[in-house]
Amino acid sequence: MLPDKSPEVHGTGVARLLNGRYELGEKVGEGTFFFVYRGRDTSTGRTVAIKMLSDEYAGDREFAERLRSEAIQAVKLDHPHIVPVYDAWSEDGRVAIATEFVRGINLKDRVRRVAPFPLAVAIDIAAAACEALEYAASQGIAHGDLRPENILVTPEGQVKLADFGIGAAVCASSRLQMSALLHSAHYLPPEVAQGKLPSAASDVYSLGAILFEMLSGQPPFQADTPFAIAVKHLHDPPPALRRFNPGVPKAVEGIVLKCLQKEPASRYSSIDALLTDLRSVRDALRYGKPLSWSPTIEPTPGVPTRGQATTPKAAAPPRPQPAPPPPRAERVSPPPDEPSTRLLIVLPLMALLLAGAVFALFVWNTQSPKDAIIPSIRGMIRDQAARVLTTRGLALRVAKETYDEKVPPGTVLLVNPPEGTQVKQGKAVEVWLSKGPEPAIVPSLLEVAERDARDRIREAGLSVGPVRSQYDETVPKGMVITQDPPAGTEERRKTPVSFVVSKGPEPLPPPEPDTQPETIPPPPSSTGGASPDDTSGTTTDGTSTEGGTLTVPLDSGTSTDGTVPDQQPVTKDRFFDVTTKIDGDKPWSRLRIIVSDDRGRRQVINDMYRRGQTVKKAIKAVGDPGSVRIEAYVNGKLVKDERH
Repeated sequence: MLPDKSPEVHGTGVARLLNGRYELGEKVGEGTFFFVYRGRDTSTGRTVAIKMLSDEYAGDREFAERLRSEAIQAVKLDHPHIVPVYDAWSEDGRVAIATEFVRGINLKDRVRRVAPFPLAVAIDIAAAACEALEYAASQGIAHGDLRPENILVTPEGQVKLADFGIGAAVCASSRLQMSALLHSAHYLPPEVAQGKLPSAASDVYSLGAILFEMLSGQPPFQADTPFAIAVKHLHDPPPALRRFNPGVPKAVEGIVLKCLQKEPASRYSSIDALLTDLRSVRDALRYGKPLSWSPTIEPTPGVPTRGQATTPKAAAPPRPQPAPPPPRAERVSPPPDEPSTRLLIVLPLMALLLAGAVFALFVWNTQSPKDAIIPSIRGMIRDQAARVLTTRGLALRVAKETYDEKVPPGTVLLVNPPEGTQVKQGKAVEVWLSKGPEPAIVPSLLEVAERDARDRIREAGLSVGPVRSQYDETVPKGMVITQDPPAGTEERRKTPVSFVVSKGPEPLPPPEPDTQPETIPPPPSSTGGASPDDTSGTTTDGTSTEGGTLTVPLDSGTSTDGTVPDQQPVTKDRFFDVTTKIDGDKPWSRLRIIVSDDRGRRQVINDMYRRGQTVKKAIKAVGDPGSVRIEAYVNGKLVKDERH
């Protein structure tokens, strides 16, 4: 069972918390062994990538434990060109790894778009990767699964290597090696294909294959199946890079050729030695130095290189012949006409044994399974391939379903053993089926800035659809209010995603014209509030039907020192205590208080308040009695309009 595409939540609507600190967000990708989610570290507040081992491999306890152990080892790696691993643990029986969330694309996508790269760009990327590998080797860690998909390039051009240690964990299981072969065949070192553990020398080989691809636009070895590609890595000589890109200097071609030697001893003696040559090329390109040199490929002891003659060994001296044995006494044979007693016994036994062998051969021929040739079934749909195999006495077993951008769903991609192989009838033939183009997962855009929302859509492989804007009382200006399709939805790549951006609170409405005659209302009672006949926006018990209650205790004769003089003061300064209680069914509401007096119309409160909260505000106004107007808006609706 695969994890949900949407963020995992509890019944309370709170994002699921992993390992006591990581909030699990939406799914952002899927690799060979992992589902990748966006997450947040609640202890630091930073965004992280959370990799969860897929259910297909979670049942392999030995692999899962080795994987967790390798991830814990990678936590100690601290280098600018390595994606930091923050944590590794087991969650519901599955290995989980928290790493830095790197924004950008992997090198494989970049190769598909723009390869072959300019020489300087390819050398810079290879040198950055080499620096990361050299540092990891100094810590006793080999990458083991180096391929362009594990090299990330940020929008700023920074290169980062991910997934250290996975290759060592994969070597623990032949079944997993078969699954990994589908994705890493183009960069698989010969010794790793033979079952040996990854090493710094194998990382050198993989990096050489990646540099070859960056400069030529294709991997060094091509074939119809991953198995055939692995065989070429084992036996075929490395191709000449300049045949695909004549503009590559001989020095760079020599570096690639030395990295791609079959025997580890014939490659660079260390990653640091390779880094030295890459830096020399980089300096030559920067400062206009000639690239007339080429690295030396050391012959492997005991293995003659091309053009190297093998010295014949000197002839060994003749060995002394042993002395002839002493003559044996002649045996006396029976007379020709007397039969031998031993012969009379042996002949019936030999006849009996011969009869038994003939019978056993007959039974074996009639009961043992016959040979069958695996037919060509690639390109067939699953049911058709199963019928073809059945006619040959073979069975079909699905090894894995994988995404493919060009092959329709349910179509056979690969076959194991390969087509044309002779096997016994009754054998199950493993096939890899296409799942069609990989769907894109719609990211969450809610309360995200518009520019970041556009970036998230493009990074997910989707396109930006219509973008609208509207006023909103609760979402800050410039942030996304709604989106379509919703987050977590699976869509075909390039599907447009539309969203609505907040323009912030709606501007204040213009003051309503005063149609009442200029009269001075009597002062309100000490409890404050509106006059008895003013019930707009309130019920008989004083609660607001629109989400708020406004009370304005007022004493128009109160002076600044709080005393009440015998005569009306000359000053027009007025003092009010505005008290508002937030009601309604929303957990939060926006309250806005507007005052109009001799100084004009102004806003004195504009903020969000929790339901049930009481807001108090002391207000000073200037004007004669009846000329001060106080308006209250809750969530954009006018709930009280009074004159004092």
